[in-house]
Amino acid sequence: MNKPDKQLTQTIFFFLLINILVIYLAYLFYPIFVVLGNQTFSTLIALFISALTLSLVQMGAASALESLARQQKLKLKMSHWILIRLFANTAALWLIARLAGLLGLGLASWVVALSLSFPMTIIQHLIAQRKR
Repeated sequence: MNKPDKQLTQTIFFFLLINILVIYLAYLFYPIFVVLGNQTFSTLIALFISALTLSLVQMGAASALESLARQQKLKLKMSHWILIRLFANTAALWLIARLAGLLGLGLASWVVALSLSFPMTIIQHLIAQRKR
């Protein structure tokens, strides 16, 4: 495995762990707002599927935005990346929650998605900074 593939795999793995941790803690402490599982998936399977989907969407959005910024010759600052990640995480969580019947993650509102996005974004940013 060459270096870019290994780095991408590690990043997806770390994002997956972050997403699992944040979603599961929210499920434990705020069960009224975060629901895991449905008629098809158990709690743990729904947690894994939702977190993996979120991780792949996050990495895809980051790669697409990096390519777009390079193509447009834009120099994005750290604050721009934080806001982009926060928006992408919130949108991805909200969309995943809208597909609760397929993925098993339900959220009470977009405010919950935004609240979950804050710790995810901060930790993801720290990991991205460590990689550079």
